[in-house]
Amino acid sequence: MTGGVRLTIEVGSPRECPIAGVSETANADVDWVIRTAGGDTVTEEFALPAEATLDRADMTEVMRYDSERVYRFRREAGRGCACEFVEEFGCPVSDLRAHEGALSLSCHAADTGEARRMLEALRENFDGVRLLCLTRSGEGPDRHDPVIVDRGVLTDRQREVLRVAFEMGYFERPRETNAEAVAAALGIAPSTLAEHLAAAQSKLTDAVLNGDD
Repeated sequence: MTGGVRLTIEVGSPRECPIAGVSETANADVDWVIRTAGGDTVTEEFALPAEATLDRADMTEVMRYDSERVYRFRREAGRGCACEFVEEFGCPVSDLRAHEGALSLSCHAADTGEARRMLEALRENFDGVRLLCLTRSGEGPDRHDPVIVDRGVLTDRQREVLRVAFEMGYFERPRETNAEAVAAALGIAPSTLAEHLAAAQSKLTDAVLNGDD
């Protein structure tokens, strides 16, 4: 069985990302984006609802449908955008979307270690980076049983504790760190860490086991 994982990541402040900027200035979500790189240039196409107004001289309308418009633009490669940071790991970006100036993207990583390094690289260069979803490889089609988990069941502190513990390798087997190190990184006592983890894991386990109710 492969150890691959699929990540969906949100970058809240993607700096000069044109797609994120469009979602903010046009006041409309960008639900699909296609990117292709050639030499020193990146070409991107994206769709906006037909009623949205786009006032960008560098973006050209290339297709018109009843409900949406497709636009294309070209930009210089190597500007340090979030997608390029992910692609440096050899992971193609998919499901690229933008909402109110924030960017979300999905990709596949070889394992959780690579996924963690990717998140660390993004957080070192961008603000507001969040892991929205992580899916591990299953053992076969018969094991495919998706469940929607509402992260709202967790408090902000529980989510932070889980995120830090995950990034430090606390949930790896064998573990890459211990509870004392995770607690120190969070500035809390190990007993407090244990309480947060137990509460969060209980909520998530309940959501997974009862997700089809």
